Amino acid sequence: MTDRNRLFYSRRIGIQETRLVGIYGGVRLVGRVGPWDLGFLDMQTSPSEDLSSENMAVLRLRRQLFNPNSYIGGMMTSRVGTGGKYNYAYGLDGVIRVFGDNYLTIKMAQTFTSGKANNPLSFASSRYYLNWLRRSYKGLGYGLSFSGCGADYEPGMGFQLRENYTRWVANLYYGWYPGEKSPVFSHILQLPTYLFIRNGDHVVETLSIGPIWRFSTKTGYAWAINPSFSYENVPQTFFLSDRAEVPAGDYRFLGLKLEFSTPSRRSLAASMNLDAGSFYDGRRFSVGLDQKWSVLSDLELEGSYEFDRVTFPSRGQAFVAHLARLRALYMLSTEFSASAFIQYNSASQALIGNIRFRYNPREGSDLYLVYNEALNTSRSRQIPVLPLSASRAVMIKYSYTFTL
Repeated sequence: MTDRNRLFYSRRIGIQETRLVGIYGGVRLVGRVGPWDLGFLDMQTSPSEDLSSENMAVLRLRRQLFNPNSYIGGMMTSRVGTGGKYNYAYGLDGVIRVFGDNYLTIKMAQTFTSGKANNPLSFASSRYYLNWLRRSYKGLGYGLSFSGCGADYEPGMGFQLRENYTRWVANLYYGWYPGEKSPVFSHILQLPTYLFIRNGDHVVETLSIGPIWRFSTKTGYAWAINPSFSYENVPQTFFLSDRAEVPAGDYRFLGLKLEFSTPSRRSLAASMNLDAGSFYDGRRFSVGLDQKWSVLSDLELEGSYEFDRVTFPSRGQAFVAHLARLRALYMLSTEFSASAFIQYNSASQALIGNIRFRYNPREGSDLYLVYNEALNTSRSRQIPVLPLSASRAVMIKYSYTFTL
């Protein structure tokens, strides 16, 4: 039921047309003015080869409405390049607690982009989202959402997973607690259904339905079982890699997903997921493992590994991907901390790393020193040979909290 599309996503800053660029600097202001929550950010990127320098700004306002669980808000974003390109956007949103555990969520947004019609009265550059949800997993629950966007909607500082679509999502669930004598803490049965329709030809693009059974024990262990049926209409061939593709056509396939996690409060906690079944005209097997270890009171390690294998026997094609992450956090003192992050992705044949030092002399005041590095692990995959370092950046960030 979650709407994963974003009008603003901070990681878009420093990315132009999928390429990383430098950042001169910027300013961020977050706080509260009267009844309003306020957020403001302005950043300037540097030019890179044929890409111009850009200014990126966002303003967010939100305030409580009716009761502590309801609010209204708005957002404006601006992405302007020195070469004349621009992208402006505005959005309005609100969450209203209607009664009990029932909530109504409303969102709408519109974008204006250089080279497009930009008619403020046209749906083509707009996005909408409407959701009614009962936020309780005890007894009978329900949720229904309706959303979509037009062909010209383009959030230049956010992201949109699909273009020019209409989506319906329905979810029914029932939860109960067995009681004191049972080792099981809770059971939840769900039946989610997702339906995507292409606005261009009004064809059903995606349909997914499948029951989910979630249950957890009083000691903190949790399981989930999710068989599913999917239908996909692929209008044109897309590539999983240079060795595997999915041709245009209609596909129906079945899958089974299993999840398991250990108690999160222990010094060593882990979670695992398994996803297998048919996949378009082939088969898929995926497994993921996450582990978190509090080695000492001031040292924490976290690692994850994902493996994906997709095969298309009838076409003699296969796609295999490995994704590994390692994160470490060390508290040198109450004022100093250091963290490190490393990720390897076999699909992009890249290794990225991040080291961050934080100095926190008092509450509300922070100084960060950040070093980022991206390495090409297969330099000979292109001609001319790729450099060892794909990108490198050193950043300094300072934040200070004050009262108006």
